[in-house]
Amino acid sequence: MPLKENASIEKLAEIFSMKVIPLLQEYFYEDYEKIRLVLGDNAKDSEYQFIKAEKKKSKDIFWGTGLDLDDSVKYVLNDDALFDIKAYQQIYSL
Repeated sequence: MPLKENASIEKLAEIFSMKVIPLLQEYFYEDYEKIRLVLGDNAKDSEYQFIKAEKKKSKDIFWGTGLDLDDSVKYVLNDDALFDIKAYQQIYSL
């Protein structure tokens, strides 16, 4: 309802960051790959993804020989996408 009273991209971004994403985090137990699927981020261009997946290679973090560590993924909220109407339009065009 607040968006109906104030139909602005700023209000939409606030609702998404303060209500929608935290609710998805709770529903999916912070499984960001599932959250990204619900938001369609896996099919969007990187600049329009609400949650970006950044792959981190352990060899880039730690150096030395004989390291046998799994690579990890870091998930980052993309504030720029929250304020870009094209990011929301791409959800519905998938």
